[in-house]
Amino acid sequence: VLPSARRAGAGGALSQGAEQVWESFCQLRTEQARTARRASKC
Repeated sequence: VLPSARRAGAGGALSQGAEQVWESFCQLRTEQARTARRASKC
């Protein structure tokens, strides 16, 4: 079990928000990498 899942209250909400930010950041990085790879092929 992840520590963030056990946390409750403000701490839990904060970690949940941070996880969402990290997820979107990772998605952005993946999208950039995909675009760069496509650009280098041309």
